[in-house]
Amino acid sequence: MGQWVFGGLAYVFVLLMAFTSTEQAQHWMGMKNWKRLHFVGSHWIWTVFLLTYIKHVKEGPLLFYLPFLIFTLLMIAIRFAKHTPLRDAVKVSM
Repeated sequence: MGQWVFGGLAYVFVLLMAFTSTEQAQHWMGMKNWKRLHFVGSHWIWTVFLLTYIKHVKEGPLLFYLPFLIFTLLMIAIRFAKHTPLRDAVKVSM
């Protein structure tokens, strides 16, 4: 039952994100709310894929599902790195 709820909500996010991917929808919602919807929706979808691939890797065949799991983890890491502010590696003091 949980798979239906989580997967179903992922489809709802896909639908909402598709309907709101126009300039008119962005103007109507406001960019702050539009960004929230797309941020939460994309991360929800990634989480569903991640959990699905973890389940399939456990059940097998491992060599078929493992690349999908690794790819999903890499995409999450890249997205996280993109939105993490860089710290000053070298501080210049005068």
